[in-house]
Amino acid sequence: MRKWFLSMLLFPLMITACSSADDPELRWFDRPEAAIQDGLALEGLTQSDVLDEIDTDGETLIVYKMTLPDGTGLGIASLAKADGQFAWYRTNNPVLVQNSNQEPAPVVKTDVTTRSNKTFPIYLGATRNPNQTINTDKGVVTPMIDQESWLFYYLE
Repeated sequence: MRKWFLSMLLFPLMITACSSADDPELRWFDRPEAAIQDGLALEGLTQSDVLDEIDTDGETLIVYKMTLPDGTGLGIASLAKADGQFAWYRTNNPVLVQNSNQEPAPVVKTDVTTRSNKTFPIYLGATRNPNQTINTDKGVVTPMIDQESWLFYYLE
């Protein structure tokens, strides 16, 4: 009887602990587009600030630009997925890639970790060169360059 009672007490706790959509800090939606729109609104951004949506290794990463106090930054968010729902998930702060005086900062390498604990190295920067190349841990590559803002990124 004691084991039965103990198991009945623990059962609701196990269900609650295993429910991945119960994260109180994330707002969950039935569609990925709704989660992205909500995330942009939370960040104070619009759809035009999104440079790319990258699908890789079962994850969706969103690259976006934003105005920071000292200039222009690039940020990376991912779509968290649980129980058929989606949420905007950002673990890193945006990276300053262009100072207010329009001078590009050096190329910045950072790691983005998704909610499912996958880590992706990404290189961020700004350029005035349409043929920009960058040195990565795996060699020299050509990053994706946004032709309007001249901001670039490369997911390794």
